[in-house]
Amino acid sequence: MKKFFLIFCFLLTSVYADREFPGIENSRLSFDLSSRSSYWNEADELTLQHFIGIDFYKIITVDGSDFGSLTIQPFINRIDNGYRTPGVYDDNHDWEFLFRTFALNINAWGVDKPYFKLGHFEIPFGGEYNKDTFGDLHQYGQGLKMGMKMDWGFAVGQELKDWNYEFALTRGSGMKYRDREDPYAISGRIGTLNDDTFVYGLSIFHGEILKDKTTIKRDVLGLDFEYFLGNKSILVELYGGQVEDDDLLGSLLEFNIKTYDERAEFYVQHFYQNLENNTYLSSAGFGVSYQYNNQLNLSAQFMKEFESP
Repeated sequence: MKKFFLIFCFLLTSVYADREFPGIENSRLSFDLSSRSSYWNEADELTLQHFIGIDFYKIITVDGSDFGSLTIQPFINRIDNGYRTPGVYDDNHDWEFLFRTFALNINAWGVDKPYFKLGHFEIPFGGEYNKDTFGDLHQYGQGLKMGMKMDWGFAVGQELKDWNYEFALTRGSGMKYRDREDPYAISGRIGTLNDDTFVYGLSIFHGEILKDKTTIKRDVLGLDFEYFLGNKSILVELYGGQVEDDDLLGSLLEFNIKTYDERAEFYVQHFYQNLENNTYLSSAGFGVSYQYNNQLNLSAQFMKEFESP
């Protein structure tokens, strides 16, 4: 039987989006509601997920000067009839309270000086580093490479004249903070600025990542290249390393086109990954999204699996 899955999602931001939080200056508050349905042809399963959350952003000033910023995004997640249930859930019908982002970013010394980040944030690795994919269907396979996309910890970075970098030391437990089995992760990326026509970067990852009741050792080195031509772009990402004692090799290829007002997007992707123990993954698909207005976004994605573990 052919393996494919189709996902449809809508994201609704309430009429209170981007309002200043009452009594707190230099702040922004919005409420987010999104719903996602996924049909998996292989098992004839329809999975439903719903997300309700708050997006709070605050610029922190000290003696009239900017000190940093605080981002807090608490969400309640619900899944029903889960198939290939994401690891943040305990079973196929579950509620979970999670933080997408809970980060203090300190940049009191100026935009061209080092900044420090503390809390729960996205791991600096690969082409994902230059993207904003929170809550979107459009993803870049971070879980395939590192076993997670976000983590709790500390990071330091800087934007120079032609380059930027960020390195992080994190817990190694992903969306939830867990210290059993003493996991950890070290990650980082050095790359050109993302406002160039040709953007490229080098990423590293080393750690022992918590999975269930044990840890898995991962060492990954990645290269990403993206070329922009007007409203179109081509992204190539290559990575390799080891998962436990097995050699790892993988790639991502994407073609992306947006309308000139950036309200609509179409993309085609191909993912490949091979572990030495003959665990293969190969999938391709396409997705579309449309920003109807500032409060409503619609998106859909179709993926076909050629090989799957």
